[in-house]
Amino acid sequence: MDIEQDIFREGSQLHYNAARFFPKSKREDVSKLYSFLHMTRGYVNAVPVRAEEFRDVVQKWRDFREVPVDHLSPDIHDSINARVVKNICYLIDKYDFDRSWVEAFLYA
Repeated sequence: MDIEQDIFREGSQLHYNAARFFPKSKREDVSKLYSFLHMTRGYVNAVPVRAEEFRDVVQKWRDFREVPVDHLSPDIHDSINARVVKNICYLIDKYDFDRSWVEAFLYA
């Protein structure tokens, strides 16, 4: 979980500090969500655009989105892109939110 919190902290000190008031279980989930959004958005907003990394996230999303979440545990050998996509899949399963939200974000 340290990687996600590091991304969260480096991406937004304000939001990271505010999230410290959440219950621990919610802080971890917010860190997972934020790390996915921040990494993906960062690839698109970079100058020059980091298209290869963004395409890798999209491909990992396609690879993992239908895999049962119990088969998607983050592994120490995962790339950061694999890890954040596995995390968003975990959150979709945990909170039962619509996968189309992730699709809309990625293809916006």
